[in-house]
Amino acid sequence: KKAIDINNNINVLNTSSLRNLGALYLKKKRFDDSKEMYKKALIIEQKKGSNLYLKEIYDMLLRISIQNKDFVEALTHLKNRDSLLIEQTILENQEKLKLVQDQFRLKENEKQLKITKSNANNIKVLFVILIILFLFIVLYLLQRFKAIKLEHERNSILLEQRVLRSQMNPHFIFNTLSAIQNSVMENSPIKSASYIS
Repeated sequence: KKAIDINNNINVLNTSSLRNLGALYLKKKRFDDSKEMYKKALIIEQKKGSNLYLKEIYDMLLRISIQNKDFVEALTHLKNRDSLLIEQTILENQEKLKLVQDQFRLKENEKQLKITKSNANNIKVLFVILIILFLFIVLYLLQRFKAIKLEHERNSILLEQRVLRSQMNPHFIFNTLSAIQNSVMENSPIKSASYIS
């Protein structure tokens, strides 16, 4: 009773003292006093908006009503308790549903992340392959241009040699014939024979 008075004086909404005193009155079979304590506790718990002790309070009020053979009131407390249980079940189910939905979203996000990572890896591999292919193409083209350039240089050297040969033949023949003519004119048959051979 002192705890109840202290709670009232300092405006603390605590029902443990009321529930304990109600339980004590119930054991002493003082049903009316017990009922009064539990009803006060019920009012406080409803003000707090807490469902933590409401089921216990309704259970005790139901027990007291049955002991008093007040079945109408017992039915009312039973309905209140059942509606509270239904409400709690609905809230728990909503929380479970939300939890399942959150887990589902998390799994979906993980799946999307894996797909994104896989796509990113595929893109990296494709990019590397394209770079390597590009380098091979560039190297091939460089080699091809180099080979074409070398072929042109070889052709130009061959052409130059042909031109030189074509220029050298008449000049050489002219020089040789001139030398033979000079040796014949000098009347040196051995020299002329060596030039001819």
